[in-house]
Amino acid sequence: MTARYLDEGLLEELRDVLDEEFPALLKTYIQDSAIRLQDMNDAFARGDADALRKSTHSLKGASANLGLELLTELCRELEEGALAGPLSGQAARLKQVADEHERAVQLLNAYM
Repeated sequence: MTARYLDEGLLEELRDVLDEEFPALLKTYIQDSAIRLQDMNDAFARGDADALRKSTHSLKGASANLGLELLTELCRELEEGALAGPLSGQAARLKQVADEHERAVQLLNAYM
């Protein structure tokens, strides 16, 4: 079931390469991604499409680096939506990203 959410092979490879630094990587991601998500919500509330796109792009890249596949895909969709038109149509996508971020944090906590 987690294959859709997480590339476990990539995460295991990172664990092997980083060894003792692996938990620090996950903690940093969890902390930084929460900030990016707050930035995204703030940008959405202000109606700032460019700031929403930039914060979403940042979260997308960090999530991809850890193999968080569904979160990466949802961020890609939100980023494209922020470029395409009015932000009012992106509320549901932002909620999906927030919900998947919560699931991703739970999955990563299980790896620590």
